[in-house]
Amino acid sequence: MSNQQIIAATQAWLNSFVIAYNICPFAKREQQRNSIRYRVEYGNSIESCLNALIDECIYLDTHPETETTLLIFAEFFDDFDDYLDLLAIAG
Repeated sequence: MSNQQIIAATQAWLNSFVIAYNICPFAKREQQRNSIRYRVEYGNSIESCLNALIDECIYLDTHPETETTLLIFAEFFDDFDDYLDLLAIAG
């Protein structure tokens, strides 16, 4: 899949699930404002994924017109427990 296909699938999920079911009350507004950044990351380790997360935090700090980023890990997390480990470390 190309980055654009991955982003399109994420945008479809955002619209059909997150916005449709009002999972996040701010998502629709930010989607309409076009202030959501989508970044596809192909990191192959927890360290590279954490670095991508830090890079996005820096980006958001320096680009106030962007409200949030959906950081999409395209390949690394075959096991959901690995993703939960990333969240625990990042938190």
